[in-house]
Amino acid sequence: MKILFLCVFYSARSLLAEGLARRIRGHQADVRSAGSVPSGKMNPNAVRFLREIGIDVSRNHSKAIEELEPEFPDGLDYFGLH
Repeated sequence: MKILFLCVFYSARSLLAEGLARRIRGHQADVRSAGSVPSGKMNPNAVRFLREIGIDVSRNHSKAIEELEPEFPDGLDYFGLH
């Protein structure tokens, strides 16, 4: 299963969702996240929170959805602005 979490800036919401989904699903799913208009940086509070609960996202980078393979994903969760 391939799961994509998409938000606007890829700075916090999709990063948090990806980290938590990886923790929950383990190797049962290929979990990724991206932004529709990535900010170029990750929210330090989100990174710190994940680190405090044992989730390492230090290898992640703020990426655009265009950087993903065209066939990705099987499921999509979008965190938009209201």
